[in-house]
Amino acid sequence: MDPTPELEEPASIRRAIALLPAGQRRLLLAAAAIQASLGLLDLLGIALVGLLAAIAAVTVLVGKTACLASNAPTTASDSEADLVVVGSVSRNLAIAHELLTEHSPARTIWIHGEDTPPLIDDARMFRESGAHVLVRSIGSR
Repeated sequence: MDPTPELEEPASIRRAIALLPAGQRRLLLAAAAIQASLGLLDLLGIALVGLLAAIAAVTVLVGKTACLASNAPTTASDSEADLVVVGSVSRNLAIAHELLTEHSPARTIWIHGEDTPPLIDDARMFRESGAHVLVRSIGSR
């Protein structure tokens, strides 16, 4: 039989917390609540970025209407476009650059949603493009 007590039991956890002075107990509970809320906010942020990337991957916003961007970008003039969004810019770089020739970079958003951040040369190119760039990555290089 294992001589260490089972810490997974709620009663054991309650007894361990009860050993702490009242001030430290409140501090521990506050830290646990903050950590849990930060986890929920992180999930909400990831969900919102995913939603934005999903919308951007299939639409190019022109004027007040959304047009499906299948194989070719829209040919609307720059004066008609309120916003151009390119999802997964690392996979659609040719289309992104073509759209920059037709639309103002100030009204263009590129989303780099890969698991790893862009290479330094890619990041430099994103910055020099003049487009607004959103980079979301969960890894590092």
